[in-house]
Amino acid sequence: MTTINYIAIYMLCGIIFSAGFEYLMKKFDTPGREDTNNWQRFFWITAWPYCMIKFIIGYNSKD
Repeated sequence: MTTINYIAIYMLCGIIFSAGFEYLMKKFDTPGREDTNNWQRFFWITAWPYCMIKFIIGYNSKD
């Protein structure tokens, strides 16, 4: 595999993660939630492993 293929797979995973996160935000319409902007989406796509780890830790933590 070439470097372009690795980058494409990484970006595809980021887009899928971002779409799923956007879906969850629409589904659970909580009060005070703001619409997402492009910088947030860009961060979700480029840093999706970090975002996924933080999401899993937050989801499994006790309040």
